[in-house]
Amino acid sequence: MYHIWTLDNWEKNIDLTREGHRSGLRLRFDKGTDDEVRRACKEFAVFLRKEYFFPLRVTVYVKNAVRLTAMDGEKVTGTFWSIEDDYTVEPYIRIAAGDYVCYDPKTVVTGSGFVKPRFLDDTLWRRH
Repeated sequence: MYHIWTLDNWEKNIDLTREGHRSGLRLRFDKGTDDEVRRACKEFAVFLRKEYFFPLRVTVYVKNAVRLTAMDGEKVTGTFWSIEDDYTVEPYIRIAAGDYVCYDPKTVVTGSGFVKPRFLDDTLWRRH
């Protein structure tokens, strides 16, 4: 079995010198996306860019929504779209980041009804 991130046969199909060709990983955030979610996604993207080469531009749309509607109408938390074997069309990813929860058995609720976070960063990615 081949591991997608270590394959280099894409070089036979993708001309990096073609005019207008774009490569890399790009993040786009909806207005109102939580600052901590934005920070964690950006930090993870830095890690991905250091570890892997993206021969096609992949745009990740981080949506300020609890669920997204997939092409088949299903409510989902993420989608990936690409055209198989057409390397001139850039793929993209959509992620619903409008709500995230980490269960804490020692949850503290404030007088105003809000949950006081203790381990917020455990719910998101942080490179140590």
